[in-house]
Amino acid sequence: MTDQTTIQFTQYMLPDGRAQQVDLIVDDPSTARMASEILMQKGYRFECEVLTNGVVSLTCANTLQGIDIAIELCPNGPGIKAAVGRMVASAHAFIFKNKKGSGKPAGG
Repeated sequence: MTDQTTIQFTQYMLPDGRAQQVDLIVDDPSTARMASEILMQKGYRFECEVLTNGVVSLTCANTLQGIDIAIELCPNGPGIKAAVGRMVASAHAFIFKNKKGSGKPAGG
């Protein structure tokens, strides 16, 4: 059995975009959980929505600047666990490439 953990996301619901809090399961709690906690402490939030074509969009947003720093698209289904892990890892890598972690692209 694989270790699992949950990460809190704001899910925007069709058809009107109303928000609700959901916990998405991710494999590998040792990495994803720690990275997600660091990101949330720095003011980043996780968001998800099912697009009108059925694809799931997962993002990590810098709420202070109103920008997404990582996005992952995947089919709705069991692949979401891995997609959440990839998106969290990508967001974590992005902010630590930037010396100050401000959410601005490195070198910019």
